[in-house]
Amino acid sequence: MGRSTPTRHATVELHIDELILHGFPARDRHRIAAALERELSRLIAQGDLAHLPTNSIQLGHLDAGSFRLDPAAQPSHIGRTVAQRVYGQLSPNVSVTTAPTGGQSHA
Repeated sequence: MGRSTPTRHATVELHIDELILHGFPARDRHRIAAALERELSRLIAQGDLAHLPTNSIQLGHLDAGSFRLDPAAQPSHIGRTVAQRVYGQLSPNVSVTTAPTGGQSHA
């Protein structure tokens, strides 16, 4: 019988002190944040962040850049899009794309 190599399970703790989104209704902020948290958790759980150091790191700033969304985009879609952009910055070797929806540019 062969020996199996133990799988290393990493613990990821992510704290977002402040999320700044321009051009979105303030009333949607909590729904956008909740969708961002769900999608980012999903991406981290399924993704490969092996390139990150095993010790604690702290980023003072992470810019997800500008993107275009349909003016009628739902807060859940906005949150998922932001999460995918943030994850793309954390894991530049992984391609995370969203379907373009046209519309206004936001950052």
